[in-house]
Amino acid sequence: MKSISILGSTGSIGCNTLKVVEHLQDIRVVAMAAGRNVVKFAEQIAAFKPHIVSCVDEKCADELERELHRLNAVIPSIETGDTGLVGGAKQ
Repeated sequence: MKSISILGSTGSIGCNTLKVVEHLQDIRVVAMAAGRNVVKFAEQIAAFKPHIVSCVDEKCADELERELHRLNAVIPSIETGDTGLVGGAKQ
């Protein structure tokens, strides 16, 4: 199974990439990053269950965690800003 990271998962290219991943059986999303669309991002996280995610800032991370709790989703490691994008690549 191949592992991938999706940057900009809530944007049009990210959403289309995730649709492709849904149809393929041999790809696992291990990391995701998004901006401020917390509701959509939380839904994606609940569906794909990545190990690590990154969003813009701490406020966004707090909102994301609350939304994931609301969805009863597994909460991955949540990073923020550039550190989250770079740190996630090393995992």
